[in-house]
Amino acid sequence: MGVKTLALASPSPVLLGKLAVTMAREDRQEIWGYDHSTPLEGLERGVSQARESWCLVNTAGEPVCAFGIQELSLLTTTACFWLLGSILIPHYRVSFLRWSRAWIEERGPLYENAVNYVGDWHVRSQRWLQWMGFTLSEPFTYGIEQWPWREATRKGSQSWG
Repeated sequence: MGVKTLALASPSPVLLGKLAVTMAREDRQEIWGYDHSTPLEGLERGVSQARESWCLVNTAGEPVCAFGIQELSLLTTTACFWLLGSILIPHYRVSFLRWSRAWIEERGPLYENAVNYVGDWHVRSQRWLQWMGFTLSEPFTYGIEQWPWREATRKGSQSWG
């Protein structure tokens, strides 16, 4: 069996609505724990604040994830690289990992630092971030719920080897 393919798509309201319904439980928890937003509100905020954002869709046009880059300040070259995924990601593991790595290899060097926060309970996301070259902090309380989170950071010039 070959690798299941994914393609880039613009994060349209229709795709964001579908992704909000199929969003992975851990990602829903992160959005709620941060500021009590719904999945759709979290997606819409991410896209509206992003310098650039995309969806990965399968051959049926179903969204597998949405991701983007939010520049945190005009005075620095630090950016928030974010991704919110659906329950479909495990079915497209190889293609998803290839797209992820290509995205970081292309966009990472444009910024001195990449940063975001990941829920301490979101072990799959933590493994993915570490595979992508991010360093995770020790847990600390964060967000409106004051749940345990970890800061994920990566130097833009960091190499893979």
